[in-house]
Formats: sequence, C-alpha cells, structure tokens
Amino acid sequence: MRRLQRAGVVAGLTLAGIVVTAVPAQAHPLRYGDDASNWRSVVTGITPASAVHASMGDGVLRLTVTLRKAHDVTVAGYDGEPFVQLRPDGAFVNTRSSTTYAVKGSTVAVPSSVDNKATPTWRRVSATASWSWHDTRTHWPGYTLPPPVEDAQGTRQQVLAWQIPLTADGTKGSISGTLEWIPGPTGGGGAGLATAAFVVVGGAFLRWRRPWVVATALVGLVAADIAHSAGMAAGRVGDFGSRLAALPGHGGLPLALWLLSFGTVVLIARNNDLGLYAAALLATLFCFTEALPSLAVLWRSQAVNSLPLDVTRALVAVLTGASVSTALAASLLITSQVRSSGGTA
Repeated sequence: MRRLQRAGVVAGLTLAGIVVTAVPAQAHPLRYGDDASNWRSVVTGITPASAVHASMGDGVLRLTVTLRKAHDVTVAGYDGEPFVQLRPDGAFVNTRSSTTYAVKGSTVAVPSSVDNKATPTWRRVSATASWSWHDTRTHWPGYTLPPPVEDAQGTRQQVLAWQIPLTADGTKGSISGTLEWIPGPTGGGGAGLATAAFVVVGGAFLRWRRPWVVATALVGLVAADIAHSAGMAAGRVGDFGSRLAALPGHGGLPLALWLLSFGTVVLIARNNDLGLYAAALLATLFCFTEALPSLAVLWRSQAVNSLPLDVTRALVAVLTGASVSTALAASLLITSQVRSSGGTA
C-alpha cells in the first residue's frame, strides 16, 4: 500500500474514532471528563445534628446522605412527599414518589402508580444505610446564569441557600447548604503550560528528527492520562460503574489507547513503518477524547476530580500540548519518509 494511502486511512480512522467514542448525554448533566464549573455547593448544617451525615459530590450535582445515630430517617422529595428512607438494614426509595423518577432525568418514564399523597411503597436500593442522588435543589436550575452572577461574573458570591426537609425518628429537621459562584483563573497559566509541553516535544523533534522522540512522547501521554483518569474516576460518587462513567467509553477507550500506545512504541523500536501512523492516530485521539473534554478546567474554579486542582490543570495542559505536538511530529516524519521514497511503500 502506498504511504499516502496509509495516511488517508489513518485520517479516516481518526475521524471514525472521534465519532464512535462520543458518549450520549447521561440522565443528569454530569459528562465524562472533569466537568469543570464555577459552582460550589456545600452542606452547612443538619438538624437533628446526630441523625445523618450529608455531603455533596460530583461537583454540585449529587447529595449523599448516610444514617448515623437515628433509627430511621426519611428525606422529603421535591413536593414534600416521603422520598428516601434510611434504616439500619439499608436505604429505600418510595416508588410512589414522583421525585424517585425525577432524579433519574427527564427521559425516565413516570409510572401511573405515582401518587405523592399515597401511602409510601418502599423499595430497597442499598444494603447500606446510605444513598446518593442528583438533587436539583442543591444547584442552580437551567443553563442561564442568575442575574447577580450575570452582572458580576468575576465576583465570588453566594447565589442561594438550599434546604432539604427530613424526619429523624419522628422529629422534623433538614439538611441545609449554600450554593456559591466562585470565578476561576483566566486560563493563562494552563495555556502557558500547554504551550511549554508543545515546545518541549516539538523542540526535541526538531533537534533529533527521530522516531524515538515520538515514542517517548507517546509514553509521556500515557503516563499523564493514567494519572488524570484515575483522578476523574476517584472523584466521582457511586459504585465502580458510576466512577468509570467519568471516562470516555466507561474506561474502555482510555484502556485501549494505553495498550495500543505501548504496542506502537514496540513497533517504532523495531523500525516498523506502521508505528508512526499509529502514533499519529493515537496522539490525535488523546487530544480529542482525553484532553479537550476537560479543557475548561484551565479557566474554571471547580472540577470533579480527586486530585488537587492545580495538578488536574497541569495534567490537562500537558495532555493538550503534548498530544498536538506528538501528532504533528509523527505526521512530519511520515511526510519525510514518503518524500524520500518517492511516495511508495
């Protein structure tokens, strides 16, 4: 096969990979990646204080409530109806509650049996006395900014105080919290680091113009992506499957990229021409599926990631700059080889 034809195949596979690995919208607004924003929601108080422990996760989206010293706690839904009940033998949801289906997203069908005024019908959802759900009361609804934030986006400000009613052993109480708008950095630091990563790989390539530079850069991309992916998965709330949802293809794509990258390094070490084509494809996929979906973390103040925010920004910046320069370096080597061989394999 002619080398130019191989280049065309690589370009086609790159586009196909980007389309195939795009994940559909999930039931709640959280997407794969760091899902960066400028919103911060925190629990500020619980009454009765010893009844439960509550915390926010997945940014402003998921509330986790865990039973502590009470015998049973019932959390109210959006219309004040019994929604979640925590007991020593587990967590239960009321199948007659409209909130039970609302928290799963607008695409979930609501059965005709729903009646917020009816006697609750409890269904066990966890063997532990803890449950997490996406509660719209903990964040600003919709996609438009509230007027105070719209008028002063560069100012840190509390937007609302939220409250979720509960009943603990017959005593009425609540979980209280606040939602804040916290402006992020300008993004200049991240852009500078991305540029530095681009220059390091590009400079090494211009200095030596050898395939081993591409191979080394590919290993660096894998290392940065493993660290970033681990932080994204660990930063999510829920079971193993929910955590893998932070990664494109629920972890399948990153794992494939890592394995294929090491295979590509072996091909390059053996002077196999396919190694450079594979490197160009993989570096492009690292950019579009691993780096760009999290790029907003460079200029926003919050991220769904267990790593320190500065570390997350650095990893995303390095992934962006190094992936672009690695793809370009591999492409230039391919072009050079095509020209030197007169366009034939």
